[in-house]
Amino acid sequence: MRDTAVPYYVYKLFPNRTIEYMDDFDSYREARSLARDTRAAATTQDNCNIKVIFAKDSREAESLILTPRERPILMEHEK
Repeated sequence: MRDTAVPYYVYKLFPNRTIEYMDDFDSYREARSLARDTRAAATTQDNCNIKVIFAKDSREAESLILTPRERPILMEHEK
């Protein structure tokens, strides 16, 4: 467990809303690199999204990933 730095977690997110932990990093650059490399190597059969999330621990990261976001309200001129 880390004492000072809040890590970046990398997860695979599947259509059925299950997740798979991949790794965690102290720097965003390292996490982003893993996410990009994994996305580049993915095939259509993998059928998942790669997510990088900043959280104090893995429990919070998983909660944030699995919590649906509210859709933004579009203004009339944005439609």
